[in-house]
Amino acid sequence: MVYHMKTTLEISTPLFRKIKKMAEKQGVTFRSITELALQKFLESQKKTNKKFKLKQYTFKGKGLVEGLQEGDWISIRNKVYEGRGG
Repeated sequence: MVYHMKTTLEISTPLFRKIKKMAEKQGVTFRSITELALQKFLESQKKTNKKFKLKQYTFKGKGLVEGLQEGDWISIRNKVYEGRGG
């Protein structure tokens, strides 16, 4: 069972006129256009709230460059910027 609730909606006069004119052209009510717009808004929010999943990428190679240790970020940074003025 669907219940209806009356409420007051304050919108700008130009927007109201545009919607009212569109409703008349399409032979529908202002209310139906408003309800449809709100439903579409809610649907769009569901789609954008999907959980982010990072894609896994792998790279060819044999690990770290010789002479570097995992977690030794200073040495890794120095190697990256070697010869580049960093």
